[in-house]
Amino acid sequence: MLGYSREEADESAFWMELIIEAELLKAQKVEPLLVEAVELRRIMASSRISASRALKNSKSTNGNRDSKLTSNRAIAIGNRQ
Repeated sequence: MLGYSREEADESAFWMELIIEAELLKAQKVEPLLVEAVELRRIMASSRISASRALKNSKSTNGNRDSKLTSNRAIAIGNRQ
């Protein structure tokens, strides 16, 4: 989802750059929007990286938790016998 948002911001920046270069509108009217599109693109890229890292950390943490639960179950079963 963040990837799509980043692509849309990127495309918006492209079109605004084209509008400026073709002099379809005054640059001073378009540049604030272009700056915002670039900022949004950076935010989305950073958020995607953070989400990816969090997902990796979550998977490794859950793996450790699952192995601990398995160990605790084995100990509990061993104590019953």
